This record gives sequence, C-alpha cells and structure tokens, in this order.
Amino acid sequence: MSTIISPPSQPRPWLRIILRSLLALIVVLVTAGFIYENISETRDRRFNPMPGQLIDIGGYKLHIDCQGQGTPTVVLDSGLGESFITWRKVQPKISEFTRVCSYDRAGLGYSDSSPHARTGKDIAEELHALLQHVGLAGPIILVGHSAGGYDVRVYTSLYPD
Repeated sequence: MSTIISPPSQPRPWLRIILRSLLALIVVLVTAGFIYENISETRDRRFNPMPGQLIDIGGYKLHIDCQGQGTPTVVLDSGLGESFITWRKVQPKISEFTRVCSYDRAGLGYSDSSPHARTGKDIAEELHALLQHVGLAGPIILVGHSAGGYDVRVYTSLYPD
C-alpha cells in the first residue's frame, strides 16, 4: 500500500484579493466618517452660535444654557453623543413657566474634553460641579433623554438631596 502525499495547498489568489479589498473599503469608510463628523461639527458650530456660558469646573469648561425664571429648575441631559441642541424646541417652552438649563457633557457640543473617564459616575460628578459653579440651588428636576436618563439616575443616587 502506498501513501500519496499531496503538496500543501496554495492560498487562492482571489481570496487574498477579496480580503485586501474589504480591508481597503473599511479604511475608506472609517476615513470618510471621520471627515464627515469633523465637517458636520464645524458646520453646526457656525450655524448655531453658542448661547449660554462656558463654566470652568477644574481645568476644563462645560457649556450650560439657562433660560427663564422660577423654581424648580429643570436640567436637561441629552442622549449619547448629542449636545444641548437636542433641546432647542423643548427648552423655550419650559422657560415660559420656570427656569430651565441644558448643557453639553464634556467632549460634546461647546464643552471641552474631560481628563476623566466617561463613566456615569464621572459624568454625574461633572454635572454636580457645573450646577454648583452656576449656583443652581434646589429644587432641581433632572430630565434625561436616552443615555442621559442613565446619567440622571446615577446623579440622583449620588446626590439625593
């Protein structure tokens, strides 16, 4: 009985071409997305001048925009990756009967990037520092949209008063 040993199979050239093409496509799409986001952010800043103010909370600044008068103060927290602009139609309506503030989490909108991690606890602590620096006293009603709802819940567990 004889054993036939076949030579190791060569990788198919068409498979290599497909893999390289897919890798090139991924690189092109990531680059296009990065460029698109930068152009969009620049455009948004040009067409949406910053209302409100930048508040230094310890080496970096957060943006907050407060409108209206009265109590309680309503603080609006946007969803993941969104800025205060999310509330542009809601905030003026609430300001008709009480004070309302929207803000940009660190690294979003007009706010500087934070040197801290982006955990719910760190975001809640930054919001607390921002509200203290602005001088917002209670009562405060926190309103969170999407991921902002999680941050609001963490905030209320850290600062129940």
